Amino acid sequence: MKGLFLNLRKPELKDMPTLVSWFRDPEFTENVFEIPENDCEGYVFSLLNQNAKDTTRSLTLIAENSRREPIGLILYQNLDWKNRNIEMNNAIGNFKNRHALYGADLYLLGLTYAFATLNMHKVFGYTHDANVSAKKLNQFAAKTCGVLSQHILRKGVYLDVVVFSILKRDFVSFLESQDAGIIRKFIRSGMFVELIP
Repeated sequence: MKGLFLNLRKPELKDMPTLVSWFRDPEFTENVFEIPENDCEGYVFSLLNQNAKDTTRSLTLIAENSRREPIGLILYQNLDWKNRNIEMNNAIGNFKNRHALYGADLYLLGLTYAFATLNMHKVFGYTHDANVSAKKLNQFAAKTCGVLSQHILRKGVYLDVVVFSILKRDFVSFLESQDAGIIRKFIRSGMFVELIP
């Protein structure tokens, strides 16, 4: 699937060094859930192995730029095929790319893939309350469903977690309302053609 700046693909073994370097970066892992503190290689290998064997409960996708350089990843977890719900987390890997338009492209690609390719009814996700960038990005299209007070322990401190979700019909309505809005370049690129012909 192609976005404005990024393309999605399944990760391959050749991506392991890049992914390991991302998971070793404290700024990257600070806001990603359930990341082991010590065994980055083992964690990345298990992601790749899981992706190769069985994507019925979780799926990982790499986002790469036009030069085929990995920029970020999307982690889909807790796939509920019966109710068509999915948890989505996305992150830009390298620090130098975190302040470009890659974040919006990755987020919109993640939602589009979940709704158009996986045929999900709802996408939900979590972010730390202190992660202002992620909260802004999620509030761009999704709705805040609530706050889980002091939900996770990081570095000896309990942090609040904000819960977001968006329904497929609400995402399609959002896209239709944005033809002249802030994401018009994304719409005109054709990346949502499966959702809004």
